[in-house]
Amino acid sequence: MKVICISSKGWEPLPLTIGKMYDVIKESQIPFSPQRYDDPSGPFYLVRCDNDEEKHFEANRFRELT
Repeated sequence: MKVICISSKGWEPLPLTIGKMYDVIKESQIPFSPQRYDDPSGPFYLVRCDNDEEKHFEANRFRELT
């Protein structure tokens, strides 16, 4: 699947470029847990970053290409 980055800013700068296309290597689902209510949950994408490192990012930082 191919996605386009729509957000790379936040409390921690990410090695992604807004508007750049990335290939999703793997999609993971992290369920919500009441014990860790502050942690993100939902779909995550494993993508190769601009620095050639593979990392998981929240799916809401991307828009899927159809």
